[in-house]
Amino acid sequence: MESRKEQTHRRIVEAAAELFELQSYQAVNINQICERAKVNKATLYQHYGSKEALAVATIEHHFERQKAEYYEAAMAAAPNPIDRLSGIYQRVYQQHLARSDRGESCIGCPFVNILSEMAVDSSAIRDAVNSVFERLKPYYSLIARDAKVIGYANRELDGDVVSSALVSIMNGALVSAKSENRPETILESLETAKLILRG
Repeated sequence: MESRKEQTHRRIVEAAAELFELQSYQAVNINQICERAKVNKATLYQHYGSKEALAVATIEHHFERQKAEYYEAAMAAAPNPIDRLSGIYQRVYQQHLARSDRGESCIGCPFVNILSEMAVDSSAIRDAVNSVFERLKPYYSLIARDAKVIGYANRELDGDVVSSALVSIMNGALVSAKSENRPETILESLETAKLILRG
């Protein structure tokens, strides 16, 4: 059971994560976050010393959610590596499709969104996002390894190279989904990811 402090901590980061995702880091001010989280400024700054520190916390918040809902769920749902890869893409696609069905725009990737906005101005945000990408790579490395085991890959795959490529393909798919406001680009990019696994 969460303590009152933990509940407040969570409310603040969830409020900031939603606002940054729907608008942008620069467009959102502390007052908006306080209003959404139902806290005053003093309380917010007790939990997070700056807007930048709060942004770093939202990056970790998004990572933990995506790790559980997309990656861990897909890996647990199927033993076949290609099915696991498809499962990741299907889960990401379904989240964006649900927004589209509600008449909302595709929001793309929260990591790429804030990185493209703040990479030059904030090393803390840049480092936090790059840490997320590094922590996603092992999922793709495992998929690449098992693709070779089952004979899907045509040659020996370098796990580091393939995992970096697959992270980039997913990021690109989400950028396209946002720019075109079309969730289907996510599934279309799955075919490119499969080609990478083929070698």
